Amino acid sequence: YVWFDAPIGYISITKQLFDERGESGKWEGYWRGPNAKIIHFLGKDNIAFHAVTWPAVLYSSEYANLPYQVKSLEFLNYEGEKFSTSRKWGIFTDEALEWFPPDYWRYYLLSILPEHSDTNFYWEEFQNKVNGDLADVIGNLVQRTLVFLKNNYSSKIPAAKTLDGQDKAFKKTIAGHVKKTRQLFLDYRLQEALHSAVDLARETNKYFNDSQPWHAIKTNPEKAKTSLFLTANALRSIAIVLEPFIPFTARDIFGLLNLKFEGISWSDASKQELKVGHVIAEPRVLFKKIANEDIEGKRKIIELRSQSAKAKG
Repeated sequence: YVWFDAPIGYISITKQLFDERGESGKWEGYWRGPNAKIIHFLGKDNIAFHAVTWPAVLYSSEYANLPYQVKSLEFLNYEGEKFSTSRKWGIFTDEALEWFPPDYWRYYLLSILPEHSDTNFYWEEFQNKVNGDLADVIGNLVQRTLVFLKNNYSSKIPAAKTLDGQDKAFKKTIAGHVKKTRQLFLDYRLQEALHSAVDLARETNKYFNDSQPWHAIKTNPEKAKTSLFLTANALRSIAIVLEPFIPFTARDIFGLLNLKFEGISWSDASKQELKVGHVIAEPRVLFKKIANEDIEGKRKIIELRSQSAKAKG
């Protein structure tokens, strides 16, 4: 049966990659190294092969490390029915990337990840997640923060001379969400980890609103500066914790902050690395909202081609 020995492809493709890079032998560190942890992500119909037969092959041959963790997922359906290539029912990768940016798909699919039961792709839910979570929560936070910096501080990070109780509590909130998101990710609880990362954006929105810098800049200028210093640095933290999920967005946020996403590690997420006087880039909209006609048009395409495939038998 194909799945008895098919997983050898996981190893051979790694070997081929390093051969092509002129780094033959480096693949062993990923499959045989003492610190190499092999994590399998798979559909529930392949559990037996990855949890029993393939480990048995590895154990008997001693060719590579045994799986450290097997993370299985339930099925994803399309609007109440199973995906079908023969019936042309569902959305396929090539067209998905033509229709909307990859982070739209990554975010929505991770937010409904079938970790415990089968789930469904619904166009309206996809639209609401993109427009609500990405555009209204994350995108709006980035936009309003950078525009405020541009209009009031010449696009420069202001100084935070003193922190009051609200500011100190917000710093603890950031550190708490970074720690929580990291642990959930390490526990392979990806959906919860994503929610924790987005909750950090929500908490930052709340801090920004509660601080009311548009009023404080007139009545308490130092408070306004502190709130913008902390909010801008929080955007950097949000980008870091979101990077495993929506990497293009994370790099876009770094770009808007006039930072390079190089050499960044998870431990950097709780730090305030945007220094006083740092100049940010020109603000721009991160996410374009999805209109009703956009999803209706895509749904119609799928329905018509499925009907055509069915008619052809």
